Amino acid sequence: MKIMKLLNRSTWYASLMIVMGSLSAGVLAQLPDSSVYHLESTWTDQNSQPLKWQNLQGKNQVVSLIYTHCLHTCPTIVSTMHQAQQKLSAKTLANTEFVLVSLTPDSDTPQVLNEFAKKHGLDTTKWRLLTGDDESVRQLAMVLQFKYQNIPDNEVSHSNIVTVLNRQGEIALQTLGEPKRVGEIVNILEKLE
Repeated sequence: MKIMKLLNRSTWYASLMIVMGSLSAGVLAQLPDSSVYHLESTWTDQNSQPLKWQNLQGKNQVVSLIYTHCLHTCPTIVSTMHQAQQKLSAKTLANTEFVLVSLTPDSDTPQVLNEFAKKHGLDTTKWRLLTGDDESVRQLAMVLQFKYQNIPDNEVSHSNIVTVLNRQGEIALQTLGEPKRVGEIVNILEKLE
């Protein structure tokens, strides 16, 4: 009798896993072809937690690629995104997240990303700072049409772009990551509501 109960539990659990896998695949299949959420790469956030892009579905995302030791463009990008966050209505903010992806994953460890978030006053309930392998970074950059090139001394020459993704992971806006573009970012996020 105990063996039958164990078999029934095992069968039930296996069936549940098949159904859950089918649901997940079904959700991905419903996404537009241009969705970032089709990317299969696994990332690590500032809390050392693994994350896939598809985990971000359901909220609008404001995304840029940066590196934490950048002294030029990256601080301006982060400031622009932070200013946009502060100007959003409460309703829109509840449905928006902010994502920074490291262009120098070898040096931008989760601990470094966590310190960066603290230094810049980023609320990590709304902000995710991600690091991944070089190939994953390159794939994401291609999908987001973000150009970059590694140069000596762990520096990076890169685009100054902020991307807004809708809830399905499609590009709703790409604009320069500079303060005079904050209004554009806020306007598109409010319209996506």
